[in-house]
This record gives sequence, C-alpha cells and structure tokens, in this order.
Amino acid sequence: MKGKMSDGPEGEGRPDIKIATTSWEPSSGKLEGKRYIGNDPDSERMDAILGDIEKRSMSRREYIDRLQEKNTKALLFEGGTLSDEKKLVYREVLEKATIGALHVEFRDSEKLMGIIEEINREKAQDPNESLFLLIQNRLLGLVDTPSGFTVNGQNLTDDEVAKAVEGLKFARDEVLVQSAKAAGIFRHTDPVSGEVRGINVQIKKAQMDNDYIDAMDVIGGLGRNASELHRVETRSLNRSTVDFGGMSSAYIGGALDQMEFHLAEAQLEYYPGAALAAEAAGDTKTATEYRKVAEEAKLYLDRYGKTIDLERWGKERPQLKKDASDFIQGKGKYRKPEVATGGAVAGDALLEQLKKMADFTEGQYRMAVEQNRALLSGYEAVVHAMKHRAFTNPEGFDSSNPYWFRFEQRPDGTRISNEDREKYQDSIRLFLQLNYLSYIKELTGAKTSENWIEAQGARLSREYFREAWDNTPGFRMAVLTLAKDVFQDFPDKVGAEAAEEAKTLTEKIQRGEFQGDELVKVQEKVEKLNFATGFNFKQFVLSETGYQLLSDKKNLDAYRKALTKAMSERLSDQGLQKSIDELESLKTRKVQGEDVDAEITKAERNLENHQKEVEEARKWATDHRVTVEDLIQTSVHAADDLFYATGAYDSGDVYRAQTEAIKEEDDPTRKDYAIKLQESATISDGVRELFSPGLKLKERLSARKRFERKSAEIKRIREDVAAGRIAPDKLDEAERKAADMERTLNAERAYGGPLGEWTRENYSVKDRKTKKGTTFREEFDEGERDYIPERMFYSVLEMIDTGGQEYADPQTGERSRHPSTSIADVLIDKERYVRAVPIETAQKAVIKFEKGQKTITKEVPIELVDLTENGNENAGKVLDEVRAGEWWGYYWDVGSAVVALEGHQMSGDPKKRLSRESFLDKWIKVRGDAKLAPIFTDRAYLLGATALIMSPEKGFVTGQAETILDIPESAYNAIVTSVLSDNRFFMSPERRKQLYDSLHARDVLTSDWNLLYDIYIEGTLFAPRERSRRGISKKMAKEIEAFEEEQRRIDEEKKKRRAVQTTTPTP
Repeated sequence: MKGKMSDGPEGEGRPDIKIATTSWEPSSGKLEGKRYIGNDPDSERMDAILGDIEKRSMSRREYIDRLQEKNTKALLFEGGTLSDEKKLVYREVLEKATIGALHVEFRDSEKLMGIIEEINREKAQDPNESLFLLIQNRLLGLVDTPSGFTVNGQNLTDDEVAKAVEGLKFARDEVLVQSAKAAGIFRHTDPVSGEVRGINVQIKKAQMDNDYIDAMDVIGGLGRNASELHRVETRSLNRSTVDFGGMSSAYIGGALDQMEFHLAEAQLEYYPGAALAAEAAGDTKTATEYRKVAEEAKLYLDRYGKTIDLERWGKERPQLKKDASDFIQGKGKYRKPEVATGGAVAGDALLEQLKKMADFTEGQYRMAVEQNRALLSGYEAVVHAMKHRAFTNPEGFDSSNPYWFRFEQRPDGTRISNEDREKYQDSIRLFLQLNYLSYIKELTGAKTSENWIEAQGARLSREYFREAWDNTPGFRMAVLTLAKDVFQDFPDKVGAEAAEEAKTLTEKIQRGEFQGDELVKVQEKVEKLNFATGFNFKQFVLSETGYQLLSDKKNLDAYRKALTKAMSERLSDQGLQKSIDELESLKTRKVQGEDVDAEITKAERNLENHQKEVEEARKWATDHRVTVEDLIQTSVHAADDLFYATGAYDSGDVYRAQTEAIKEEDDPTRKDYAIKLQESATISDGVRELFSPGLKLKERLSARKRFERKSAEIKRIREDVAAGRIAPDKLDEAERKAADMERTLNAERAYGGPLGEWTRENYSVKDRKTKKGTTFREEFDEGERDYIPERMFYSVLEMIDTGGQEYADPQTGERSRHPSTSIADVLIDKERYVRAVPIETAQKAVIKFEKGQKTITKEVPIELVDLTENGNENAGKVLDEVRAGEWWGYYWDVGSAVVALEGHQMSGDPKKRLSRESFLDKWIKVRGDAKLAPIFTDRAYLLGATALIMSPEKGFVTGQAETILDIPESAYNAIVTSVLSDNRFFMSPERRKQLYDSLHARDVLTSDWNLLYDIYIEGTLFAPRERSRRGISKKMAKEIEAFEEEQRRIDEEKKKRRAVQTTTPTP
C-alpha cells in the first residue's frame, strides 16, 4: 500500500489517496492551477471516507453505503441544482469518489495500484481529460487484448486481469455512471420548454417508431453528432463535467450491442427449426442459408455474450428480446426480414441521395438496397459486389459491424489475432471504397465529372491502401500486372531531359555506334523518349493492348478471368509443386557437374517466398470463409477498380486523342477507339473531358477536316460521274456520308462555351489569316491557340505524391532524389521500382477488336509481375511519405478548384463565369501544385481565362482571328489594366506584356496613353481594335481618313454652289 497520512494544505491531515492537483473554474469549465479547495464539509466527509480506506479493507457494499449517506448522496446522486461554488466541490468529490472506488478494489495489489497512478498522471498532464474515458479505454484494452495490457510496463496475470476488469467496472458503473444519470446526461427536462430530452429518450423513440434493423441504423446515427453529445456531457447542464466526456457514445454503443445480442439470440432460436422445415419442403438452398445464419449467431453469442456487460454498459431491456424474436418471425409491427439481413442496415440514406442524383429507376434502387443489406451476410457478398460493381456503402461494415466482419474466430474455434483482424478489415475497407467510387463513376461519369469527384461518402485511405498493398494476397501482383498490360512503359526521363537524351542517342545512331540487337533496343528507347518529351512528369498512357482491352467490356472481363485463374493456380498445390520441381531440377544439374549454385540459391529463396504466399493465401481464405480463388478474384477486381475509380484509364486516353486530332488522313483505328471506348464505359466521357478538354475540342475540330476532305472527294466523284468514269451509285454513297458528317458538325457547335465557339468558327474558315501572316487553323494545329488547354487535370494516382522522394538506385545502390514521386510512378516506372522476372503462366486472355473493316482475334498472355526486394523497398518509402493521408479528400480539394476553373473556361452558362476574386482564389490553389502549374500559367490559357473575366458573355469578338475583347472601346484599356495589373497573378513583366499585346491593349498605369483618347476615338477607324475587327491597316486607315476628308470638302463646295444657284437675284 502506498503512503500513510500526509500533511495537506495548512498542515491538516489528509489521506494519501492521490488525485490530480488542479482547480476548476465553474464559469469556463476549464481546469487549471492548484487542486484543493479548502475546508468544505462535503469535501471533508469524502476525505474521511478515503481515510478509512487507507486504514482498513472496505467492501464494495460498505463503500457504496458510505457514499449513500445523506449529504454525500445529495451531492453525487440526487441531481439538485448546484451553485458555482458548489460545482467546484462536486467536481472534486466526484473524482475522489471514483478514485476511492478503485482503491477499494486494488489496495491489496501493488501492481494494480499502478493503474491508479497512471490515471492520476494522465489527469495531471491534461486536467480536461475525461475520467470516464480513462477508465473505459483501459476496460476495452483489458477485454480485447489482455495479454498486451501493461501497467507501468508490466504484464498482468489472468487473475490480475480479471480483478482489474472488475475494479474498473465497479468505479465506472457505481460512481461515474450513477452520478451522470443524476446529472441528467442521458435524460433531462429542458428548463425552458419543459420537454424531456436526452440520448435515452431518442433511443427509446427509435426503437418504438422503427423496424428493428432500421432502429439500429437510426440509433447508430445518433453517435454522429459528437459535438452535441460532448456539449451535453461537459458544458450545457448544471452538473455537466469533463469527467462525463464520452459517456453518451458508449451509451449508444451499449444500446446497439444489446439489440444485436438479442437479435442473435432470436436467430439462434428460430433458424435451426426453420432450416428443418425448409429441408422437409425440398428447399435445400434456403435450409443451408438458414443454418448459416444460425451458425453465425452462435459464434457471436459464444464470443460476445460473455463480454457484452464489460465492454459496454447500460440497463438490460427485456422488451428488446421479445422485439427481436417478433422481428425475425415477422410478428406484430414487423415485416419478416430476408435471410441476408443479419445486422444493422447502413447506407440506405446514402442510396436515397444517389437515387436523386443519378436518376435511378425504382428497380435499380431496390436492387442496390438489397445488395447493400446482403453485404452483412459474409465476405462472399463482397466477392459478388466487387465482381458486378454493385452498390456498396463504404462505411457500411464499420457502422453496422456485422459479426463476420469482426473476424473473431476461425471455423475451428481458434481466435484470430488482432493484427490479422486489422489487416482483413483494412483490406475490405479499401475494396469497398474503390467499389463505391467505381459504382458512382459508372453511373454518372459519362454525364458529368462533378458527381464523381464530389461523390457523397467517397474516401480513399493511404493506411488502407498500404495494408492491402503489403498484405492482401494477390492485390499488389494484380495491380502491377494490370498496369504492365494496360499502360505504356515510361523511360526514366520526361520533358526536356527526355528530348536531350533522345537527341544524343539519335546522333550516336547516325554515327553508326550501335549495331544489331543493340541498335533495335536503342531505337525503341528513342521512340519512347520522343513520346515522353510531351509530358512534364510520368503519367498514365494507354498502350495499344490497353486500348484493345478497354474497347470492349467482354475483353476486360476475359482478361480479369484469365488473371484470376493464373494467380489462383500459382497459389495452389500444383503451383507450389512447380517451384519445388524447378529447384529439384537445378540440384540434379548440379550433381551432373553444372555450375548452378547461384541459380539454386535464387530458386531456394523463390520457393521459400512462394510457400509463404501460399500459406498466407490459405489462411486468409479460411478466415474469410471463401476459396482462394474467390479471394484472388476480389483482388483482381479491386486492381481494376483502382484504375477505373481513380480516373487512371481516362487520364491515360491521350494516344487516341492526340493522333486523331493532328492526323490529316483518315485513320479507322483511331476512330474505332473513340467510339468503342465510349460504348464500353471503361472511359467515362465526362471525367475524360475534365482531364483533357482541349483534346476533346481538337477531336471535334478534326471532324471539320474530314468533312472538307469528304466534300472534295464528292466534287471529284461528280466530275468522274459527269465524265462517265464511274457509276452514279458511288456519288450517292459519298454524299450520304458527307451529310452524316455535316449533321455531326452542326450538333457539336456548342462545345467549349464562348471560347470553344469562337475557336470553332475561326477553324471552320480554312484560309482565315492572322497578323502573323499564317492561318488560324495552322496556328491552332501547332498548339499556339490552346485557349482551352489540352490537359487540365490528372487522375488520383497521378496527383497524390510525396513532393520529393529519395530512392536507392537498383544497379549501384546509390541514393538519389526525384523532385516528385506519385503513386502512378510506382506502377509504371520500372527503373526505380524494379520488377522481378515475369512469371509465365499457361493462361491467355482471348480478346476481339475491330480494325478497319476487320474483326481481329488476339491472345494476351498472362505474365505475372511483382516487385523485387529493392523495388518494394522504394515503393514502401513512397507510400510512407505520401503527404495526403486521405487521398480522395486531398484530390477533391484540388479537383473542386479545377472543376470551377474548367466551368469558367468552357461553360456556355454565364453563371459559371468567375469574377476576378473567385478566379484568383481557385487559380492560386492549382498554381501551387507542381503538376498543374505549367498548365494554368501557360500564356494561351491565361489569355482565354482573363478574357472571360473581362468579357464573360462573349469572350472575343467573332468573325475575325485576333483576340480582341467584346467590350466597349471607351473602357477597353481600363478594363484590361484593372485585371492584368493584379499582382496576385504572379506574372513576369514579359508575360504580362505578352497578354497586353495579345489583347491589343495598353497598360494605362505604366504608359503615356490617355484614357480620354480612348473615348474620343471610339467608333472611328483610329481605334486599334476597330481596325483589327475590320481587317484595316493603320496606313489604309489614314488613306481612308484622307479620302473621307476630301469627300467632306467636295460636299461642302457642292452645298455652297447649290446655295448660290438657288438664291433669288436682287432687282
């Protein structure tokens, strides 16, 4: 026992039962300063009780009786109104009574007295720490992981664990909870309205007004208003105190636990008999499902029934047992549930919002509801949902916490470790997040990107991704294999560095420095480097095989099935036997005298790793109660969802767009890609438009060239028909195609808002000249007129980065640093993140695609890839150093600014045009991103964006190729200067001058230009914009002015002559 009696303040004897030294300010609720309050009778009575505990053992009953004595009872347990001074006493007596209860329980164990020391220490460090939570968290720790629970660094024996649980529970339930009830924390009368309020009232109402399962959903939702719960516990009531913090959440959890406990009891009582009845009726499938529900209920009761009163608390509600039984059987007010409804239904409210957003049919809505509820039945429902991209509520399992999702024990009854449980749950959370985003994108992404990027409930956690990447069988291999087959390889350099290396290698090729196979490899590298010069970082680019796989969902499905089968076979006994046979073959070769020691060492290491993979996959499959193939199938679909949901496929669709936009000749393959990708829904048109609006504009304008070529062809055919060289039916076919193309052109004129229409109109006039002497079309095709940028945004995996990453060179081991490393780099950069030798398999995906007028059948061999140890180490560093913990939140933050800027630049709705202040707010945010800065600081982009700030309705003057604003001449220079002079644009003087020149404006702040002159010349030919509008040079304007002056002089002379001729002569 620690301590005897010690001298307190002013030398008075006080018991040496320590509590945190602090004081309480009633008005603010804050704790600071010294602890003891002086000679208050109630405090002294509490000290006397504590003194008795120091002197002798005291039973629980005696201790509670002492607290129930008249004055102490009135203070702690009767709930009267306290003055500010008495609140101070109440707070101290409450803490002393709680700590005293722990002393009653632990006084005979020095080790357990350490729990009290820890609580006092934490309370002293943070006086606002909740005493309830300090006790409750220790209780949960003792129940969940008794072997890992320590006191002052020491583990507890089983007996000590049991005693610690009982002691903490005694202090919590008999002192803190009873005081909280008296304080009205759970139920109180509003002093103004007289209404009875509190969490207890809300729970009872939910249970009375709702279906059993729906009531659980409603009750679970009460806990989401954490700030209001905390306010009631700690501030708003007369007896609120920080020591009650967290009680309401635990009270809600207790209510849910009781409901789920009684539901499991009712299931175990009803379904075994129902299974026998179904079996007798010949319905074996239903009988199996019923038995499964009963089995899950029994497992739940065996584990959770023993600890429910320890982990949670609250009065037993006998009526709940009857309600649960009525619900299962469909009696009374309850509708009999489907078998799959084995836990709380979460996500229906989210579905209601999606129904409005996505224009669901009633059938689609009900199907989504049933799928959401089915997920509570077991992991096989997750397998099904992932396979069919069905609706899943990403927070569903955490809010309803069905028994199977807790992963508490295996079918053989052995417990699942906490470490494994966390791996399983984090993996499922990631898969549900990816599946949910894929569902939203597939449903709405073809219409608009906003519903996808602002999806309700969307999350993508770095923590969950890392767990799945490192631990989930097949996930990392599926991601890397899919990336290999869908995206192009990237060289180590991009942009200017790639251009320089390509130039150097080309010069060496021309000098003949490479021969044979080496020459072929170098030429391939040069080709990749030349392609990479168009990018400022490594980004996703679909390969030819990638386009073919994505051009038809059947192709992608065939690939996923082949990949699933290949990976499942590798994790089977037969797959493992292949590794064993390879090792034995090498050993035989060694006996025969071959030098294969290095190969044997490598094969032994591979076999060891292979065995671990097989064992781990089997363990996961057992604990999830599915087959290994089911497990791998989910990983494969999650890998596909990773690229689909994050927009990687859409972002990588640049090859088709670039070539289609700039090629003069018809290329059926490119047009097939454009059509098939949209039909297959693997590329969401709205999302791709967000990423690459300018590329889409170029695709549409390229149709103009095809139409012109087709018209020229018609003209030639007509001449041939007239000359009798070809049959007339050839003309009919050509004219029909041209008419179809013209209708398409007419339908697409609205794309891109004022800038898009102005560009389209100029582009459609083939020979419209510019002041440079070239044509608008030539300048546009060369990229000089990209007022709507080719690229405005990227996928999640490309945007999430470390902002700089150190890595080990795979060849030399030397450490280098890259300025920015994204998640995409890990998936496509094979030089830093080295792949192991591909594992050849017998599986092939047979795909079909159209090329011109032919249907091509192609086999895509499945070669599995994974990272080497060095590559995985570098990848791990990237994932550890990614700055954003919640990827979707970060992406949405930047993406919402991009969406606003794109609406400003492209929308035909003037309401989406941004003012200067709104534009700069969004522009500064995206300018701060290293990947987006080159886009949003480009001269052509800024010219178009600022033009729409100054002339939001029309942008540039139509009917001519110069970028002249459609605003009054008298205010022209002043308006332009007011925008471009804003120093928040961070422009160099050269860039600002370029914009003034492009807009044909003068800076009225820095030049000697007179604003009055603008007003004077408005509407005359000397107004420079007026001359540009009419295509008149300054010299011609002077000549016209001189001619008009001469005409005025002649007119004046004519008037004078007429006046003389008509004057009557004087007599």
